[in-house]
Amino acid sequence: MWAERYRGSGEFQFTAPVSSGLRELLPTGTFISHVDSEEVMVVENHDIPEQDSGNPVITITGRDLVSILEQRVVG
Repeated sequence: MWAERYRGSGEFQFTAPVSSGLRELLPTGTFISHVDSEEVMVVENHDIPEQDSGNPVITITGRDLVSILEQRVVG
């Protein structure tokens, strides 16, 4: 499941079962885009909360490339 959310400078979130292999498909630092969007996003975090039972879920989040480039420091 994918939900593209724009809050502030632009963010995204993927949620899927860990068994889907999404963690291996989208490692941290991967550039991604969506067919209906002109934004380029960068994967920043993988979160797998601890659960007592059931199939664990991974949440992959990141921000748009522009907001990451705005944090650059030139020295």
